[in-house]
Amino acid sequence: MYVAALSSFNQTLWEDARINRLIESLALFKGIVNMEGLERAHVILFLNKSDLFAQRIQKHNLKDYFPDYLGPEKDFQQGVQFVQNKFIEQKNDKNKIVYAHISCATDPQNVERIFNSVRDIVVRNAIRRQFL
Repeated sequence: MYVAALSSFNQTLWEDARINRLIESLALFKGIVNMEGLERAHVILFLNKSDLFAQRIQKHNLKDYFPDYLGPEKDFQQGVQFVQNKFIEQKNDKNKIVYAHISCATDPQNVERIFNSVRDIVVRNAIRRQFL
């Protein structure tokens, strides 16, 4: 499981103000998703803080921080899809599955749905392994 803050697209690291937080998170994710020993492991990706992302995308253009973003300004869905795709593109193995969930940890119903989904994924994979 990997958790990244969607809302960090316009923020820098506390320890190094020259580095964008979301770019750092993408680099860290790339290292983890391609780590030796995890070749056969699928990944559950939580893109958290969607509520803050929705607010920030209204004030800050995603293209200012990610020049390859081609979607419209202030578009929540397009922005989320772009960030999600950026994470998925980090994996070297195209057969590896990244289960992405958009979340807001302050919404208890949303968190419950996500964890139910994660449990379902884990159970299905365990059952599938038993019969392969």
